[in-house]
Amino acid sequence: MKKSIRKVLFLTLIFWLFAPVLAPFSALAAKAGTGTLVITTQDTSKKQVAAPISVDNVQKGTGKVTVNVTAGTHEVKFGDLTWYTIVSPRSGKKSVQVRAGKTTPVTATYKKSSSGGGTTGGVVTGPQITDIDGNVYNSVVIGTQTWIKENLKVTKYRDGTAIPTTTVDISAETSSAYQWAYNGDESNAATYGRLYTWFAATDSRGLCPAGWHLPTDAEWTTLTDYLGGESVVGGKMKEAGTTHWASPNTSADNSSGFTALPGGYRSLTGPFDTIGYTGRWWSATEYTATNAWLRRLSSDYGYVNRYDLGKSNGFSVRCVKD
Repeated sequence: MKKSIRKVLFLTLIFWLFAPVLAPFSALAAKAGTGTLVITTQDTSKKQVAAPISVDNVQKGTGKVTVNVTAGTHEVKFGDLTWYTIVSPRSGKKSVQVRAGKTTPVTATYKKSSSGGGTTGGVVTGPQITDIDGNVYNSVVIGTQTWIKENLKVTKYRDGTAIPTTTVDISAETSSAYQWAYNGDESNAATYGRLYTWFAATDSRGLCPAGWHLPTDAEWTTLTDYLGGESVVGGKMKEAGTTHWASPNTSADNSSGFTALPGGYRSLTGPFDTIGYTGRWWSATEYTATNAWLRRLSSDYGYVNRYDLGKSNGFSVRCVKD
């Protein structure tokens, strides 16, 4: 009996001695919850710049953004910008300790690296580009990529060699490098760009202007993933309205600035079709010896198709910055 009493007294004494040490852990657990990150980007002259911002690899917005996060350590990543170089943090990433119920400011500083560029309606504009024919194109920064925001119109490779055109069935040819204006009408090329076989688009002499290239399948996926995924991205990529797209041009708001236009296609057997209704764009990635990956947008839906077709078909081309 006396031993039992002594044991209870001993355990009580231990708890009493350690209670002050245990108390902070209880208090800390009680504080678990949501903190707030206020994230800003600016250039060295204190002007706001619209860099994309991610927290723990999840896109949160651009430029200045306020976001509630669970208390703990979080990685904030500041995106790359055309015409701007990040000064601090040099890696573009910063680990931040957020306390429950507290506001933690995080700032990245950029400096302008060249003239040009800017922000219009939340869309970050890139440089202007001129091809070997003298066609001038605008570009847009989307995430970590910079895309020419118009369909290519060029009729020569970068070395000045003319790209041939034809009116015949080329389905029997094994390396058909051709370009066309839709239905042979140059006014269509002026608005919607030209149509190219995959062989022309990937020719080693270079179709895209210097410093730019035909995007790979993976680079197309980077674009569509950044904008929210294939199931929703079509509307964000298509030019809004029905000036160039046929009605209903479902979900089109061009919020990405990509400004996709429906150039239709030229079948490898000869006919042209679907201008105003669909756009198809080559990737540089082969699927088989005869087919390559592409992306397709339609006036009838708000998603993007990824699939493969024969390399001798004529599709539109977009270029991405090296």
